[in-house]
Amino acid sequence: MKAITLITLTVSLLYVTVDFVSRFSSDNYQVTNLEPDFNNNSGISTPQLSAAQKLKLIKAYKIYQEDDEKIKVVKSVLGLTDEQKLAQEGELTEFYDGDLRYRLLAIIFPDGGEQALKSPIALLLTSNVNYTSANTNNNKKENEIKITRVGHGSKLGLFDASISNTKQVEFQLGQRKITLLMYQPTSKNAKQN
Repeated sequence: MKAITLITLTVSLLYVTVDFVSRFSSDNYQVTNLEPDFNNNSGISTPQLSAAQKLKLIKAYKIYQEDDEKIKVVKSVLGLTDEQKLAQEGELTEFYDGDLRYRLLAIIFPDGGEQALKSPIALLLTSNVNYTSANTNNNKKENEIKITRVGHGSKLGLFDASISNTKQVEFQLGQRKITLLMYQPTSKNAKQN
């Protein structure tokens, strides 16, 4: 078995040596430049625009250019007026309190595990609806979107929160009662089921 291994090793070594000598010691061996020559554009012709086409293109492009003054226009997302905010009652998918808009994302109920929650928790998407998007020195806050955690029996602003099922959170302030829904039911029948 050692003889077969020695013969195989000798033949392989002989083959590698012959291959090396034939590749690198021949007269035809030259190092070629592998980088492309970008200066040699003899066979390439690029299309050129006529003067009329250039003017037409510049005219079309000017429509989309904006002056610096137009860029500084303040854009704001409008929420509800104070009267509309006070009139909010019943079942809603969005709830406004001051400059903040709340939308229900999820409700997490305790599962009975060792590190389980003691009471249900609602996760609300909170965004500031009175913001500026341009670089101005107004006193308005930049739009902030964050997730707010509200527990059963806790407060959201002045409202008391109550979580009874996985699809809604009830907020109450005195006689005013708002039910924040995760989604709007499509019909009365779907609402009862």
